[in-house]
Amino acid sequence: MNKRGVQLAINMIVVIIISLSIMALGFVLLNKFISNADEITVLLDQRTKDQLNNLLFNEGQQIALSRSTVKIKQDNEIMGIGILNIGNPGDPPANFTVNIGQPTGLQDESGARIIYDSSGFTLADQESKIIDVMVTADGADKGTYSSDITVYKAGSEYPDAGASYKLFIVVQ
Repeated sequence: MNKRGVQLAINMIVVIIISLSIMALGFVLLNKFISNADEITVLLDQRTKDQLNNLLFNEGQQIALSRSTVKIKQDNEIMGIGILNIGNPGDPPANFTVNIGQPTGLQDESGARIIYDSSGFTLADQESKIIDVMVTADGADKGTYSSDITVYKAGSEYPDAGASYKLFIVVQ
C-alpha cells in the first residue's frame, strides 16, 4: 500500500472534520445574534410606547403618532398611534374608532398597505390606548405614499372636526 495515498486520505478526512466543526460554530453564533436582535426589537417597541404615553400625558396631546414618516424596503414596519380621552370629570366612557385611509401614491396609485385593528374601543376620562399599525410594502413600487388618519369620538372627529393626521410612507 502506498504511504502517500494513505496520508492524503487521512489529511482529507481531518480537513473535512475541521470544516464541519467551523460551520457548526458559525450556525451557533448566527442563532445567538438573531435571538439578541429579537430582544432588542421588543425593547424598542416598549420604548416607543413609553414615548407615546409621555406625549399623551406629559405634553397634553390628545393624539400622538410614533412617527409621521415610515421608511421601508419591500417589507413591513410597525408604528403606533396613541389616543388620550380628555373629557370632563364625571363623563361616561366614550367610544372611539380610528380610520386610516389606504395610501395613495404621490408618484403612483399602487403600492403600500396599512393593516390595523379598525374595531372601536372605549376609553374612560384620562384613559389612553396605543394602537399598533403595520405598514407593508409587499410588491409596492418605490416612491412616497400618503395616508390620512382620522380619530372619531362618539361619531364625530376627535379632537376637532377636520383634524386628520398625515402618515407618509417612503418605499425605498
